Amino acid sequence: MWEEFFYLPVGRPEPPQPKNPERVNHLILKGINGRPLFLYDQDYKRFLSFLNKHLKTFDSRIYAFLLMTNHTHQLIVGDHIDELANALVFSYESYYRQKYHLKGHLFIKPVAYQKAVLSWQ
Repeated sequence: MWEEFFYLPVGRPEPPQPKNPERVNHLILKGINGRPLFLYDQDYKRFLSFLNKHLKTFDSRIYAFLLMTNHTHQLIVGDHIDELANALVFSYESYYRQKYHLKGHLFIKPVAYQKAVLSWQ
């Protein structure tokens, strides 16, 4: 059962949150105008490789993830969700730009994310 759950629309300032390394963050990354983020299986694997690298860098854990053609969802535990999201976006966009000769951004900016506290009863 969810004790607390709220959505922060893109562009709205985030209310201050107490530091809690066990906070569960719902990270959502979307392609601009529904652009596909993954064209081949190798793209999914590269994204997961970058995600794994940045989870270690920012001392975070992942509970679940879902990769769809034009967007992704990740449930990440840790305090540095903003830094992790920015690093992940930068890494994957750089890879995608080089591979597919993309001009401009791949993801909707700023990155949209939700914060939630899970409580199981």
